[in-house]
Amino acid sequence: MRFIKLYKQLPSVSNHRFVKTIGFVKDFRDTYQHIDERIDKVILNSEIPIYGILHWLYKNDERKVMEVFIAISGIVYNVTPKITYWDYNQEKRKISHLILETVDRKNGNIIDISQLIIDFKKVVKEIEFYLEYNFNANSLAKADWSSRRDVLIRIKN
Repeated sequence: MRFIKLYKQLPSVSNHRFVKTIGFVKDFRDTYQHIDERIDKVILNSEIPIYGILHWLYKNDERKVMEVFIAISGIVYNVTPKITYWDYNQEKRKISHLILETVDRKNGNIIDISQLIIDFKKVVKEIEFYLEYNFNANSLAKADWSSRRDVLIRIKN
C-alpha cells in the first residue's frame, strides 16, 4: 500500500491508471495485517487454511511437462484449489501462474502473483519514463551508475 501511496504522489501522464490494476492487493494485505481479528469471524467459518493455499506451475524441460505444486498452510477442510493447466509448448516461463487463495472479510479471494509482478513492472516503467522525460526536459544530469556496482538503499518509515 505504501508503494501505491508513493506512486500517487508522483505526477502521472496516465492519471495513475495502473493503480486500478494493482489496487486489489489491499484486500490481501488487510487479511494478513488483521489476521488476529479475522480468525474467529471469517477464516474458521470459511474453512480455508489461515494463510491460504499457494499453487504454481513449473515447466519441467527434462520431462517436457507442466507440473503443479501446491503449498497449503495448516489444516485443509473441504477446499479444492482452482488450478488451470497449461500446455507445455505455450508456456515460456519456468515458474508461472503463481496463485494465492485466501479469504477476506466475506469471501474467498484469489490473487495471481505472476500477473501482479507484470502489473508492478508496468507501474515502474511508467515512473521511469516520466522521470527520464523530466530529467531531459529540465536538462538535469543523470548519475553514472556504471561504476557503482553495489547499491544499498534503506527506506525508513
